[in-house]
Amino acid sequence: MPKWYDGAENAAFKPVAGGGYVAQLPAAGLIGRSRRYFVNEAQKDEIAATLRRQRRSLLVVLLFVAPLSVAVGALMGVLHNQDPGLSPLWFAFGCLLLAVAVILAAVLQSIYVMRSLQPMLATLPRTEARITLHEQVETIAKRVSGRVLVLGIASGPLMTLSQILPVIDAMQRGRLGFALAWHVIPCLFGALLSAYFAWLLAIRIRRNGSAA
Repeated sequence: MPKWYDGAENAAFKPVAGGGYVAQLPAAGLIGRSRRYFVNEAQKDEIAATLRRQRRSLLVVLLFVAPLSVAVGALMGVLHNQDPGLSPLWFAFGCLLLAVAVILAAVLQSIYVMRSLQPMLATLPRTEARITLHEQVETIAKRVSGRVLVLGIASGPLMTLSQILPVIDAMQRGRLGFALAWHVIPCLFGALLSAYFAWLLAIRIRRNGSAA
C-alpha cells in the first residue's frame, strides 16, 4: 500500500512522444547541473523506487531533526530568559548547525543514490530535454493525496497565525533580537508552506475543471 509521501518521485520523469520518459536527476552531492536521460518504463520504475527509498530515509532524518530543533530552541529560550542580554548570534548559530545537519544528510544520501544508480545510468542515452519547475509541481499536484493537501493547506496558515501576535508583542516591547527571530522564522516558513500548497490546490482545481 502506497504511503502518503510516495508519488513525489514521479516529478523527476516526463513522458515523451513515441514512448519512454525523460529522467531528470540531480548531480551527485546536489552540486552541479542536473543530468537528464532517456529511459523506458522498466528503467523508470527502478529509478523511481530508488528515489522513493531515498525520500523515506530522509524523512527519518527529518523526524530526528525536528524534535532536536525544538529542544535547541527551548534551550536557547531558557538561556535567553536567564540572560536577556544574550546575543541573538547564539540563536543563529544553533539554527545554522541544524541546517548544516539536514543539508549534509541530503548531500550524503544524494551521493549514495547516484552511485547506486551509476551502473544503469552509464548505459542510458543522455538528452537535452528538460523538466521545468512548473512541470514538476504539476506532477506533484496530480500525485499528492487529498489528505496531505488538506493538511498542508491547514498547517501553513495555522503556523503563521500562531506567530503573528508574538511577533507584534516582541516588536512593541522592543525585543528585536532573539525573541523576534524565534517567532519570525516559523511565521515566514508557515507563509511559504501556505503558498506552496495553495499552488498545488490551484493546479488540482484547474486540472479537475479541465477534465470536466
